[in-house]
Amino acid sequence: MTTKRIVLIALMVAMLTGGKTAIAVIPNVEIVSLFFVVFTLCFGIRDTLIASFAFVLIEIFIWGFMLWWVILYLIYWPFLITVVGSVDYFVRAVIYRKHKVGTIAFDRQKKKDMARYYITAGIGVICTILFGVISTFIEVIFMDAIGTGRFWEFFYFRYLAGIWFFVVHVVSNSIILFSLVPILCTVAKRFRIVQKRATYTYVKLPLYGYFPKVQKKKCYYHN
Repeated sequence: MTTKRIVLIALMVAMLTGGKTAIAVIPNVEIVSLFFVVFTLCFGIRDTLIASFAFVLIEIFIWGFMLWWVILYLIYWPFLITVVGSVDYFVRAVIYRKHKVGTIAFDRQKKKDMARYYITAGIGVICTILFGVISTFIEVIFMDAIGTGRFWEFFYFRYLAGIWFFVVHVVSNSIILFSLVPILCTVAKRFRIVQKRATYTYVKLPLYGYFPKVQKKKCYYHN
């Protein structure tokens, strides 16, 4: 791992921790998901995953150790990063070439970038919806509801009790992701702080269309 990558990951962790703490007084409104989506798009899955684990570790030092939310964060943040990164990989394989996808012609770089940002922002919103389900599931497990034989009943009422918090979370993240992901990614690209991607050649596969085949891997960053 190079010094530049270490500094980059440290800056990501600092932004995650500072951003979360800055708006912690607002119930269920957070910008951690925004940062993880932007970091995944700009710097890739690997470095963002490392930053997520470091972020969880710092959260333990700040707020204390509670097993259920530590497990939740260790499951959800890597899940969000992996899903967003995988969808972004597929989207780049599809739209970063001159052809038509459905009725939309992605023949300009700006349109391609905007399509990519909005698609991944939508994936972030879907993951936010799943966050309420995953957190309730883990919480009910720690309530020892499995041994009672009434797990799904406990799950239903526990999820229903926090439904308004989940609604606020989904609505706020929808606004934040769709409004700020394109802006932050565009700024990062303009100031040349986006990681260079691998060089691809497209290989046509039966039934699946064109998918990227890595021709040359580049693991360094723009200066």
